[in-house]
Amino acid sequence: RRRAGRIARVRTALSTRYGRYGLERIAMAEGAANATKSIEEAVLARPDLSVSRLAAVLGQRIEEALANRDV
Repeated sequence: RRRAGRIARVRTALSTRYGRYGLERIAMAEGAANATKSIEEAVLARPDLSVSRLAAVLGQRIEEALANRDV
């Protein structure tokens, strides 16, 4: 339950800030099948980071993906 809660809080934070489009960008940047899988993998890989820090790290990845997209 604790792990699922961390994943949900990170996903909610990212969704609030970047919306569905931003979540899709992180999935594409990470090569994941979908954003939920990408976020879950990132949270599980870094149990030492707080939810806020995880959201910041993943947010940085989203912003990098948005900056590097072909328009």
